[in-house]
Amino acid sequence: MPIVDIDKLEREVLAKKEEQSAIITKQVGNKTLFKGRYLDEWYDNFDECLQANQTYHRIQTNKGLNLNEHGQTPEQVSHMERRKVLASQFAEMQEKMLKMQAEMQNFDSKSVEQASDKKKKAK
Repeated sequence: MPIVDIDKLEREVLAKKEEQSAIITKQVGNKTLFKGRYLDEWYDNFDECLQANQTYHRIQTNKGLNLNEHGQTPEQVSHMERRKVLASQFAEMQEKMLKMQAEMQNFDSKSVEQASDKKKKAK
């Protein structure tokens, strides 16, 4: 049974983690600029640099896995498009139903008024 040096393994994991998320800094005058591993741009803000580089890396990883930028498969994308189309059609149908309902209420109130006018004239 092989013996594993836990400390050595931990150092290797930490070194690999630091290498993957390495942010390079550069001092220009009294400003510190930050550059990530994946993009060649320099940023004034560390968080902005980190977020832009992580987003870029995630998108590139997803492309390698045949996923879109949000991590969805082509089947999931087509399903969401169908849901959007159905939702818009449903909204249009609801709008038409509300218009028809309003017209029916107007028609009912007009017919009630006409009936009451006829009764008044008949008296």
